[in-house]
Amino acid sequence: MSDQEFHRQARKYFLPFLLGNNKEARGLAAKISRRLRISSFILDERPSFKNPFALSYYFAPLTPTDEPRLLCEQLIDYAMQNPSALPILVSTEARYREITEQNRELLERYFIIREPNALLQTPPLSSID
Repeated sequence: MSDQEFHRQARKYFLPFLLGNNKEARGLAAKISRRLRISSFILDERPSFKNPFALSYYFAPLTPTDEPRLLCEQLIDYAMQNPSALPILVSTEARYREITEQNRELLERYFIIREPNALLQTPPLSSID
């Protein structure tokens, strides 16, 4: 398989979900887009004024809630919308990291969970280089 074909296939199957609409999430989405040519989804309760102009990601809203179980259900719904994709979940804000860790067992049924600083250095995305 050629590199071009591999990248084309990767774009179909890898689906990064970045939890938190902050500078770190937008920067990570830009790195993923530049390096792998994959668009990410940034999930948060509120959009940023930068979202309409983004080329490296799509914003997907989360319903505001203090209930971790409801947040997990929303995440699972997003993962299930594309059943042939391999969803990768990255929390870029402390509150989302805490919820992700507390519900890791449930979320790992639907997502590969990665830390922001390790996302591009560990499989599956590191194997696309």
